[in-house]
Amino acid sequence: MDETYVSENDLLIIEIKESAEKVTFNWKGKSTGIDPAKFLGPIFDKHLFNNQKIIEMDFLELEYLTSSTVTPMIRLLERIKNSSRSMKIFYDRDVDWQVKVFSALRVFSHQKHILISGITKTASNNEELLPITTYNLRCIICLIHRLIL
Repeated sequence: MDETYVSENDLLIIEIKESAEKVTFNWKGKSTGIDPAKFLGPIFDKHLFNNQKIIEMDFLELEYLTSSTVTPMIRLLERIKNSSRSMKIFYDRDVDWQVKVFSALRVFSHQKHILISGITKTASNNEELLPITTYNLRCIICLIHRLIL
């Protein structure tokens, strides 16, 4: 039986559904916080590292995220990379900023147990509202390099 937890931080909502086999995080809204690690860290710790379930992160309904949100994601991917846990990340391949962000994170997908996959969402997207800039993409790539090297 699934349980659903909803956490809110500014405009970001993460619904967490836990079943016997997996923990699914559904990201919704906009992650605009200056230090999202304060919000995300305790959630990750509570729901991810006290079991061996498959982790799924669903970003299809996420409208926007700042580059500062990428840092806790990279830290989470590093923890998963160094463990035996399986993780699947799904993003909307029809939303330009999501493609840019998650393409940069694909450096982690060479691990057998980490899958980062773009899929097409049937609902309309808000791609034009808040596109990621080339500068933000460079910042994300620099963060990845700093954190994994």
